Amino acid sequence: MLGRSANRKNGQPGWLHERKTALKAFAVFLFAAILWAGHAHVTHAVEIGLNFASSTGLSTVDIRTYVGRILRYFMGLLGIIAVSLMIYAGYLWMTSAGNPEKIDKAKKIMTNAVIGLVIIVSAYAIVDFLLRAVGALPPVGGSSGPNTRLTALFSGNRGNDALGNGIIDYHYPEPGQSDVPRNTKVAITFKKPLVRSTVIKHYDDNDTFTVADDRLCVGDPPCPSDPLVSSLSNPVFELNTANIKLIPAEGLAPAGSGTLDEQFNNRYPDAAAIVSPAPTAKLTTVTEPIDPLQYQTLVFKPVTAIGSPSTNMNYRVALRGGDNGIKVWAAPPAGGEPTAEVGFGRTFADGGYYWTFTTGTLLDTTPPRIVALVPFTTPVPGTPPGSILDRNQLLQIYFDEAVDPTTASGVIGTGGGFSNVEVKAQCQTGTYSAAPGAAADPTKCVFNTGAIGTVDGSLALGNRYRTAEFTPSTACEGVSENSCGEQVYCLPKNVDLTVRTLAATIGSQPPAAVQDNGVEDMVGNSLDGNNDGTAQGPQAPAQPGGRALDYYRNDPPTDLAVLSTVSDTARWAYKVGSNIDLVVPKVTGLDPNTPPPESLDYSAGGPSNVPPSLQPSLTWSKTMSIGSMRSGGFDELSGTYTSPTSTLVLRSKECAKNAAAACPGPPASTCACTEIDPPGFFIDAGLPFEDPPGSGTYVTKTKFVHPFRAFYSANDLGYTETDIQLYPDNIPVYAPIARAQMRDTKQNCFWPSVYKPAPAASECTLGPGQLSCCQRTGTADSALVTDCAP
Repeated sequence: MLGRSANRKNGQPGWLHERKTALKAFAVFLFAAILWAGHAHVTHAVEIGLNFASSTGLSTVDIRTYVGRILRYFMGLLGIIAVSLMIYAGYLWMTSAGNPEKIDKAKKIMTNAVIGLVIIVSAYAIVDFLLRAVGALPPVGGSSGPNTRLTALFSGNRGNDALGNGIIDYHYPEPGQSDVPRNTKVAITFKKPLVRSTVIKHYDDNDTFTVADDRLCVGDPPCPSDPLVSSLSNPVFELNTANIKLIPAEGLAPAGSGTLDEQFNNRYPDAAAIVSPAPTAKLTTVTEPIDPLQYQTLVFKPVTAIGSPSTNMNYRVALRGGDNGIKVWAAPPAGGEPTAEVGFGRTFADGGYYWTFTTGTLLDTTPPRIVALVPFTTPVPGTPPGSILDRNQLLQIYFDEAVDPTTASGVIGTGGGFSNVEVKAQCQTGTYSAAPGAAADPTKCVFNTGAIGTVDGSLALGNRYRTAEFTPSTACEGVSENSCGEQVYCLPKNVDLTVRTLAATIGSQPPAAVQDNGVEDMVGNSLDGNNDGTAQGPQAPAQPGGRALDYYRNDPPTDLAVLSTVSDTARWAYKVGSNIDLVVPKVTGLDPNTPPPESLDYSAGGPSNVPPSLQPSLTWSKTMSIGSMRSGGFDELSGTYTSPTSTLVLRSKECAKNAAAACPGPPASTCACTEIDPPGFFIDAGLPFEDPPGSGTYVTKTKFVHPFRAFYSANDLGYTETDIQLYPDNIPVYAPIARAQMRDTKQNCFWPSVYKPAPAASECTLGPGQLSCCQRTGTADSALVTDCAP
């Protein structure tokens, strides 16, 4: 009693004053902690952005976002612990009843909790700053420029939209691919023929598209005294390592200053890049005159295996852009000689385009195999009903892995010289009607005067370098054009057709090929045509001195003893009739499905959510032509396609919100924003599959693969739930578009308006000059429906 009365302040007992002091301190601390914790955990309430045609999705689109959120939650947990300690200390103080020991203990806990909280808040501020700097968290409002998170996030992707949207159709290894064999080649397919001097060292194009006057230089161009390329029996080209860089990621350097060329050189120092000896380089053949539908592929391979036998290594391939970088040939709109133009409309310090991949520790010693054929083969060609081929049939070969385009594509027959795949025909018995001196009967076989001969045509490689497709070069008589105005080409009528896919000659280290006289995979392994798991080349082990029997896929041997006597050259046969198939392909499925119009009403919940990493796909009613799958972009500002020859386009409307103060507010329908580069993408057709099962109908499912990043939600682009309601035009839009020139393996063009949700609408008939049924709708947004999404 004496102790309590002796300790007073303002007429109150000391213990009561201390309790009130503790209550005040605790209240102030708790209020501050709640405010801090609330700031640390605030998130947008709605994640709207990704949808097949209009969109929503999740906001976590980048690994930095995951790391940022984990760290924030960890900081929040520490804050909760600090608050809990303060609550405990306050409880001890308020229940101490003046006990000095309990009060001292409570004060020590509070002091330590405050010190800990200061450390936590400081650490949070530092982490928050760093995360925003790398783009893992949204920016703090008030900036007058673009969303700083997006600036940081997209700066690493600048130029990657050249894949699909721009000049590049596909490349191998793929972006971000891991466990790549150390003996890999690198292949890049361009949508226009390459100016060879910009990709091959010591090469002189003579400033013309034609190859006949090209020279291989000994010194620096020009080199008029050096030999013509056409006079060299087996020229070995070297990669132009000034324009194309293959470099370990650890060798990258800061870009520095100066011109973009100087920054590119600084970024990829020769001391770290693979430049000496330069990788060997090959190009697929292009025909003359220039063809706007003809792609060209560059394949190069380091002289020695890259990577490490003990650890995975990350590599980057970078392509120089600009006037001094890679160039392509283009046909002038008014006609005339092709002109050279820059391959990349934009360039940066990192180049016009770049991507990374990671090597594993092993060399690839597994040869490629054939896993499917279109049309499928039968034991006795032409015997089962429907097994006689239509004349406008394209021939497809599906491999189990990517194969080297320079060994599996080219012109066969007249004007060509490619022989790794043979297509030959002979009139069926009794069908050749021409007697000596008499005219041939046009209703019967007239091919090659009845003798066996090569069917002229071209073999193109697509579908991620996994499918070779043969198109004959002879126009069909009686059918001048298909539904989209393209010429239809035919196989000879009433013939026995034989296809052979040759294995390459192997040396002392099988399955590696030593000659490019057969199909090889992307490390140079020869074809395993007989599917026995090994590669022997064109000769079987049991017959090293003479020609071995081909592996006959119509009736493959099952006896191992017989299998050991056949080579890895695969052969199969068909019978071709006289019919021409004119049935158009249709779209039978979409993933994700297009939402109904009412779902676009945001007051009713908005469009459906789909994963931002989803690969949109279209399922067709027939097997589709690989050669007709040509990627392209769509320019949102002009409302036009970036390539007139594209057939599969991934439309992407993304605009990052600027500062909140820049938004005008109602009644305006848009908010000031900055356009974002569209995601790069490529097309994956996969393998044909039976749909429905047991029907005998094999169809194609094409996927739009966007490897560099996921789609973005409205939140990712800086919009809040209120913004979504006020500015619906700013919400990101993604729409795969199938254009009318997309064809099936009978060369029939797709009609975009055929696919309709139930109840099905009647099919339309194309009018003069129309490429799409959608042109008949009279829609005001005509720029978007010239060729339209299904």
